Amino acid sequence: MKYFLLVTFLLISPMTAKSDPIKLVFSDSYVPMSWDSSGKMRGIIIDVLNATLKKNMGMVVQYKGYPWARAQSEVRKGISDAFVTVPTKARLEYTTCSTEPVIVTEVSIYAYANHPRKNELLSVKSYDDLDSYVLVDYLGNGWAKGKFKDLNVIWAETLEQTYKLLVAKRADIVVRNSFNFDYFSRHLDIRDKIEKMPAILSSVNFHLCIRKSSEHVAILPAFDAVMKEMRETGRINEITADYGN
Repeated sequence: MKYFLLVTFLLISPMTAKSDPIKLVFSDSYVPMSWDSSGKMRGIIIDVLNATLKKNMGMVVQYKGYPWARAQSEVRKGISDAFVTVPTKARLEYTTCSTEPVIVTEVSIYAYANHPRKNELLSVKSYDDLDSYVLVDYLGNGWAKGKFKDLNVIWAETLEQTYKLLVAKRADIVVRNSFNFDYFSRHLDIRDKIEKMPAILSSVNFHLCIRKSSEHVAILPAFDAVMKEMRETGRINEITADYGN
């Protein structure tokens, strides 16, 4: 462990000594991954970055939250340095992403309670089986737009609205990671109004993506080394456990 920390310090110290703070942007309402709480960013991703970038790598960081479409625009236009998200083809045009994921989530299907086609939903195994259902997702979710481009999707303004529309039976299902659903099912009091189907459609990896023209893009090899060590030692699991998943 001591050798690892020494190597990491040697990798990053020449870069961080002269660098400006790294400016990271997030969705301000992607609970519990990232959200704005009275002007301060909170969430699983924030806690992981505090442990890696701040504590282990000694970097100065600045966090800001926006509606997700604007957050991505901030990086694309060169106003901010980085975000944490799924590395889609469009995002890779202007960012370079970490090899190691910041967080890994499991994606499942959630339907409103007592759905008339529940028996069919119980047998769903893949995204290809969803073409006869109406999905609901939120604007700015680039991963969903790519994954569901041939499906019938209602696009809500916010993440919270997706669950409200599902409970109102405006859509058949929402496809979501378990961290997110567990949080909203408690805070919106909808646990008995939405049912989780057994299939895990995929694992989705969220990576640190830094704008290609940012001076901070050079930290990625060191970040990957720290991230790998934290995952192997169980530190990431400790952070996610704090959110009750």
